[in-house]
Amino acid sequence: MEVKCYDDVLIGSGSGKKVIEASLEKDPGAEVAVIEKDRRGGICLNRGCRPTKILLSSADAVRAVERASSFGVDASIDRKDSSAVMERMRANQKEARSEINREFFARPNVHYYQGTARFTGPRTVKVNGQTEISGGRFFLCAGSEPVVPPIDGLDETPYLTSKEALALKELPDSLAVIGGGYIAAEMGYFFASMDTEVTIFGRNEQFVPSEEPEISYVVGRDQEKVLDLHRGYEVTQTEELEDGLLEIVARNGETGEVKSVRAEEVLVATGRGPINDLMNPEKAGVELDGRGWIEVDSHLRTAQDHIWAMGDCTGGYLFKHVSDYEADIVVENAVLGRDVEADYRAVPHAIFTDPEVAAVGLGEAEAAEKYGRENIVIGFSRFDETVKGQAIGARNGFVKVVSTRGGEVLGGHIVGANASILIQEIVLAMEADRGVDDSS
Repeated sequence: MEVKCYDDVLIGSGSGKKVIEASLEKDPGAEVAVIEKDRRGGICLNRGCRPTKILLSSADAVRAVERASSFGVDASIDRKDSSAVMERMRANQKEARSEINREFFARPNVHYYQGTARFTGPRTVKVNGQTEISGGRFFLCAGSEPVVPPIDGLDETPYLTSKEALALKELPDSLAVIGGGYIAAEMGYFFASMDTEVTIFGRNEQFVPSEEPEISYVVGRDQEKVLDLHRGYEVTQTEELEDGLLEIVARNGETGEVKSVRAEEVLVATGRGPINDLMNPEKAGVELDGRGWIEVDSHLRTAQDHIWAMGDCTGGYLFKHVSDYEADIVVENAVLGRDVEADYRAVPHAIFTDPEVAAVGLGEAEAAEKYGRENIVIGFSRFDETVKGQAIGARNGFVKVVSTRGGEVLGGHIVGANASILIQEIVLAMEADRGVDDSS
């Protein structure tokens, strides 16, 4: 079998493209290969943050009209065209893919391979078991996939993950969601805004349990106004009934109470997990941790000096902006030959529900454990304590800041309108080492 040789090989076509672009800028004559098992553009473009945020923007528009009367504006919604909402999302994806094809894949020395890459040695892979490729350097940006829990009957029950949910052309009349994290929260918010009857079963007593308890309480309370939310319920069984409906059975972890619901569709939203085993990393000498994520050092180099990894496949922060940041670190080290360590002190995230949620850094419990309860200070301010907050009717929003007694900002947490934008103020303060009393 003929072996095709390249200077660089990228597995995955998301954020890792930044590394290839930098490599070609440094050496325009280099020959590179990009291997993608899914659609071009990576997870974010095809079934992640981009399409999700477009759909959630439609949900926000619905909520804005519904609240208009409180501002003295008489407005109503004549119709919610779910097909048009989904088509708007797909049109945006199509335009983005066209731009990627035009500006990246059309380059004559970028060679694209559609299929699954499996290492056969430290410097060779096979694509779909047929084409063999060798490379001087390898960049792994292979993403992640939805986790499907072992629930009795689920294998025989038609279900959606975020991937299939985003592929729907028509929205169901009813939807049962398994999971109580940020994916369940965002999907529940969208479908409920489009008049789908939504039921969420989260096994944790706290909705979106990764957030501060006060924030989870506010989000859960507001979500309960538009959907049926069950906290502390573990789904134990699913079944497809004769009438085509799907039945979900869940048990409360504390009381033992059993609840069941019937819905047209079931969405599994229980997190994301690794798919690195598909690449046969052991044949390349790439090491995985106990959960299956690729192990990298602070420079994002794997156990092999010529193999680097970034994004979801390393199991750190599964966010697009982190994947982009890590691609920049790989550019600095692998392409430009510098010595730059990844810095995760101030990694923000947001949940685009109603109200919005955003956070960065340590929560109160984490800070207390790390620094001691007596050595931290909690700052708290409500949106409606400001004139702007009163003007926009933000009665439930607040900002929570965690700091040391010396004024070092350890973390920030926001719930309310524009939280995803406001959090940047705290991010900048943390990155610039500004204290809570520093006004310069």
